[in-house]
Amino acid sequence: MIEIENIKTLKRQKSKRIFVFVSILALLLEFIALWFIDQKDLSSGSIHFQILKEVLLNLSATTLTGIILVLIIVYLLPYERQENDVEVLDPEKTKREHFATLGQSVFWYHNGHLGRWVRTQAMPSLSKKSTDKGIPVEVKLIILNPNDTKVCDEYLRYRKGIYLEDKSNVDSVEDVKAELIATIVCGQLYHQDPSGLRINIFINSQLSLVREDINSQAVFRTLINPRCNCLVFYNRNTENHSSQFYNTANSDFNFVSGFCEKISMDNKIDIRNKRDLTLDKLRIFLNSNKLAVGASDDFLNDILARVLSDYNPYK
Repeated sequence: MIEIENIKTLKRQKSKRIFVFVSILALLLEFIALWFIDQKDLSSGSIHFQILKEVLLNLSATTLTGIILVLIIVYLLPYERQENDVEVLDPEKTKREHFATLGQSVFWYHNGHLGRWVRTQAMPSLSKKSTDKGIPVEVKLIILNPNDTKVCDEYLRYRKGIYLEDKSNVDSVEDVKAELIATIVCGQLYHQDPSGLRINIFINSQLSLVREDINSQAVFRTLINPRCNCLVFYNRNTENHSSQFYNTANSDFNFVSGFCEKISMDNKIDIRNKRDLTLDKLRIFLNSNKLAVGASDDFLNDILARVLSDYNPYK
């Protein structure tokens, strides 16, 4: 059986040459032995030569199959499967790496569910960076559709199924919707701020159990379950090496967002600070985007509380 660690070793240039050389040499020796046995078999007709011939045929086929399989794995799989491009991080290290790469990035793309960490951590950090350095910074989010009760219920049932409990008060479908709308509202407020941060939000009615965060440094693939490890593909573009998976992840994000509904950022909220947000102004904004139309004051107050909250789901 081909082990992953052995594949990583084979991908080193010297090991590649040695493996190919030894495998081809073994195959040639098997073919020579097969030819010799075949000649003996024709002249003697011995049952022993026939058995030996069958063994050599099977051995040659196995060797040839192994060479082809390993060559495909070693040479055709993306280059970033090398150890220095891919890491599996435990939850604690994932949190630290999120913050570390955030400080070095000028964009953040998130394809996930509620978008809370992006809302409370990434948006403020990137907005400050845009103001301090005078550079354009972009945030794109694909989150669940708050108007789709079915997908919100599916997400909630999965959370409860893995016994996910936190301090964010996500206990009902209405809570899920409130979180999603809070992310949209915060995105609008940062987008209309003169800092230079540009926000694009897309809503999706398909539930995926995998989250993907892309920034200038890496691609993070995580699960809803925070106890699971994270798979990280680093962006290590150099003159002789292109991180194909990282580059593909950017293209895939834009492809997926094309099938989602885009939230218009043209409907501004007439305030300068989110603490000035009132129920009336919130209702006007939501109605203009056809979100939570006809919602009660209690529901709007819940959204408002989540907009003002700085809750960090990674703490």
